[in-house]
This record gives sequence, C-alpha cells and structure tokens, in this order.
Amino acid sequence: MKLITVNSNKSTTIGGVEGLIRFIQSLDIDYKMIELFFSIGTKEVYQENKNIDYIDYSIKNHSGLLSKLGLKINQIRKIKSCSAGDGAVIILFHPNDLLYMPVSILKSSKIILVQTNRFDIFFKPFSKIIMALVKKYINYVTVYTKKDKAVLTEMYPDLGKKIKVIPRGCRIQSCETVRTCSKKLVTVARIDEDQKDFTAMLDIFSRLPKGYSLDIYGGGSAEEIASLQEKVGKVPGVQFKGEVSDDLPKVLQQYSVFLMTSRYEGFGQTLIEARSQGLPIVVFDNFDALSFIVENGFNGFAIQNNDRHEFSRKILELCENEHIYMNMTRNALSKAQETNLDLVNSLWKEIL
Repeated sequence: MKLITVNSNKSTTIGGVEGLIRFIQSLDIDYKMIELFFSIGTKEVYQENKNIDYIDYSIKNHSGLLSKLGLKINQIRKIKSCSAGDGAVIILFHPNDLLYMPVSILKSSKIILVQTNRFDIFFKPFSKIIMALVKKYINYVTVYTKKDKAVLTEMYPDLGKKIKVIPRGCRIQSCETVRTCSKKLVTVARIDEDQKDFTAMLDIFSRLPKGYSLDIYGGGSAEEIASLQEKVGKVPGVQFKGEVSDDLPKVLQQYSVFLMTSRYEGFGQTLIEARSQGLPIVVFDNFDALSFIVENGFNGFAIQNNDRHEFSRKILELCENEHIYMNMTRNALSKAQETNLDLVNSLWKEIL
C-alpha cells in the first residue's frame, strides 16, 4: 500500500504542515511513503528520511503563467507516475489540489483532506467551486477541533461522518516541572510579517517597563529576516535569535511567557509546544482552534484582535503576580495532555 502526501513545500523545511507530514511519515504503519512537493521554501533544516521517496514536481526555467500551468501539468503527471490510484492513501493539505487529481485516481484512492488554516483562509471562492465539484470523492476531512467540525458541517452537511477531529500532536515531550516567574518573553514563528505581525509584537513590547526582554526565534526568507532585524534593532530589549536549535524544550525552558501576535493561524503548533514546557501564552484571539489550546484566564490570555494595550497589560499581570503566574504554568502542563502524541497517533491510524 502507498501513502502519498502532496504539499507545496518539502517536509525537510520549517512549517506546521511540513511538521505534520514528518509526523505522518513517522507513524508505525506498513505503507510505502511518497512525498510530492515543488519547493524547498527558504532552506532545508531537517534530514531526508531514507524511507521516503521525495518527488519534486517543480518546473525549471519558466516564469509567469507558463510556469504555473506547467507546474500543475507536472503535478498530474507525477501523481500518475507513482501509480497513486491503485488503492493508495493520498493526503492533501489544500482543497485546490483536488483539481489536479485525475478522476480515475480520485475514484480508486482514499483521499484525505487536512485542515491547515482557518476556514475563511482555507476555502477561498475558487476552492469552494472545487469542493462543489469533487468533494464526493473525499473519504475524510481532518479538522483541528470540535468547533471546526461544527463549522465545516454547516458549510458542507453532506460530508457528515467523513469529518474527523484530529488535533496536531505536540512533537516534544512535556516538561515535568513548572516554569519560574520572570520577565523573559519569547516567540517562535516563521518569519513572515504579513501573517505573524511582528510590528504589533514590537509595539506591545515597547509599552512594557524596563527589565523585560523578548527573544524572537524563527526562519524565513532573507528579505523577511533583514526587515525584522531592522525593526528589532530599534527596540531595546528585543533580540532576533534565528532558527531554533534541535533542542526546542531546552530553549523554551529559558523563558516565562510565550507571545503570538499573528493576524491568522490554522492551529498554532508553536503554542502547544510552548504549553508543553509550562509556558503561559498571551495571544490575539483570531482563529477558531485557539480556544482549544488557550483557555482564557486558565493557561494564558486570549486578547481581542489587535488590542495592543490589553495585550501588554496581560503580560504585566502575568509577570508581576507570582500567584497568577504559578497557577497558569501548572495549568499549561495540565492542558498539554490534550495533544499527547500517543493519542494523536491512534486517531491518525484509525483513518489510514
């Protein structure tokens, strides 16, 4: 049996979807694993898995419309060439990719569509047209939370029992000890200003009194990193640390509070990693899965979108009140059990 993933970026790069693909590839299942991709993003960080066939369907030496057309034609060819239709399991991370699956393959394969963003981002108008045409071929749609399942059921009632709630699993082991209250703040994110809104984060930090520090970890394009470094250089107390080392738990355990100012997210993988190390979280409340990860006032604070004053006020409330802080760090570790890898493993194996 073959298991085929189709995604824009190779799974050896940084990203939530890329991490999920690596997780699926690591499952203890008897499948031949094939990965289709057309980009390595900015940089390969992880080693290739020797048990995976990596197939690059990118088009070289073309640009514009010709390149896009050639890319999609090549995607169809590669799907056919790896005999995807012979009872294979095909996992897609964007509804538009359904359009580039030959009908013969859609009919003879198990098709799994994975939610990778808030539904208003995930289902653009063109994606909705595609869903109307080919959703009957989908065997399962995985969503982050019960709330997402309710939203998707309302959008597509006929998907019914095909919708399965499978949260992202935390890829690092939970810490056994609570954090200590300090003024050391941290974020880990792909460096992408349009989505992550580091401008807001720096403005929020600038409202805090002296004595606070903020370290920003992440990778991205050279242009994005250069832009961020220029902004960081103007705000005392903030440092850009680059990509996280392999020992993420050790890095996170140096800090007390995790920040996220994204304009939108799908699930927020870094948030469950932060809470696994006992870090309370302060985040803008602008994606459905957040309520599953951060229970407002319990293991962090979910702030009304772009209310920067309230965001900075809640950081102060956490870091200046040890009683509040210690309750939240304990609660963070308690909630971390909801994304235990063994639980998520079993949910994936049920549908594969």
